[in-house]
Amino acid sequence: MAKREAKVVSEDKLQTLIDNWKTKSVSELARMLGAAESTINYWAGKLRKSMKNNGMSDEQIKKTLPAKRKAQGNVYDNVVKKMLSPEQAPKKRGRKPKAAKGPGK
Repeated sequence: MAKREAKVVSEDKLQTLIDNWKTKSVSELARMLGAAESTINYWAGKLRKSMKNNGMSDEQIKKTLPAKRKAQGNVYDNVVKKMLSPEQAPKKRGRKPKAAKGPGK
């Protein structure tokens, strides 16, 4: 379905997308432009790719269409972690970085 909607995009819709990208959420943009959220993300990706192909720097692209990332993990944990100071925050799970080997080892 996203491919079908992608074909009916107009310059006006893309300009509206660019103008409102920083201030509105993807769901608000989808309602405003009459498209699905996946279609809005598809259009944003295609715009970024086109900007890159036309010689815009990565910095300019990020200023125009910054990435919209969803908060990952448990919402409650995220709020509590932001409240805690770095010393009180729980240790992160995962692999430990490898120790750098010195010249004599």
